[in-house]
Amino acid sequence: MKTLIIFTGIPLALTGRVISLWLRGMPLSISAGVGFIALSGVAVLNGLVRHHRLQ
Repeated sequence: MKTLIIFTGIPLALTGRVISLWLRGMPLSISAGVGFIALSGVAVLNGLVRHHRLQ
C-alpha cells in the first residue's frame, strides 16, 4: 500500500506534462525529457511526504 501511495503521482504528473506540452504546441525535446525526469523525482518526493502525513 505504501508503494501505491508513493508512486500514484508519477503517471498523473507525466500526463499533465504531456498535455501542457501539447496545449502550448511545444515539441518533445531533450530538455523536455530532462524535465520529465525531474518531474518524476518531485512526484516521488511528494508521494513520500503524503505517505508520512497519512501515518
